[in-house]
Amino acid sequence: MALNLDFNDPKIRAAIQFAWQKGRLDYRLRCSQKAIKEAWEASKIFSRKFYINSTRRLGKSSFLLHLMVEECIKNPKKRWAFFAPVKDGLLDYIEPIIEKTLQDCPDEFRPKFDKNRFMFNFANGSSILFRGSNNQQHRVRRGLDLDGAGVDEGRDVDDLKDLIDSVIFPALFSSNGYLILSSTPADSYSHDLYSYYSLAEVEGWLYECDINKAALLDPEDFPAERIAEWKKETARDDVWQREYLCKWIIDSTRIAVAEWKQEFVKPYKKDVLSVLSSLYRDRLGQ
Repeated sequence: MALNLDFNDPKIRAAIQFAWQKGRLDYRLRCSQKAIKEAWEASKIFSRKFYINSTRRLGKSSFLLHLMVEECIKNPKKRWAFFAPVKDGLLDYIEPIIEKTLQDCPDEFRPKFDKNRFMFNFANGSSILFRGSNNQQHRVRRGLDLDGAGVDEGRDVDDLKDLIDSVIFPALFSSNGYLILSSTPADSYSHDLYSYYSLAEVEGWLYECDINKAALLDPEDFPAERIAEWKKETARDDVWQREYLCKWIIDSTRIAVAEWKQEFVKPYKKDVLSVLSSLYRDRLGQ
């Protein structure tokens, strides 16, 4: 639910100032986002990776940045990176997320944004680097040392495996840092994202939140009437299941034979007559 605070109340202003000073910003999160954070904290005990498979409109992007801001305020001289799924227009993509995340941050705690370097700089020496993840933009950051990285909307990344395996994980080596991968499902099992999803499911570093779970946790933000309307307005069932129910459903418009079904596949067995006939033809040809 959107914040509805009386900023003229001295007690509220003092509480917000204390929260930003200490990096305790959970008051800004929806219940569904708090559940994601709790799952991430639990997964850190056994994994350096965390996968968020969630519905559209949950606020994944702002949650990622929120988490990084908290980590940087609490821990001096830490470096995080936010990888956005764009090749152009990085500033246009991140500015609304930044404004939403810092909308009630007191001026004295607000990190300075360097638009030339696309970087947040905090007073304690911590920083957040913003980079596009497409068109090989991430390659310019090879050799970085990071304490954590977040990949936003992984399904829209051109070469997700290269980004994670060749750039992010080497950057996390020295710090033994964390990777957070956030996305709705891709429209094909061949996308790199599916292999990470499968691994996360098996190893236990997966958190899933579809539109129904979001409604249960935040009924005011996801009212049943709006969900029903959105389902009605979504013309294709496969799109609804993928975008809002977080299921791995292949895009029906991309299937070569639209009416093809897996059950059509049958094992082929040669009968005795066909085998004898084949042998007879072979002998005649000698």
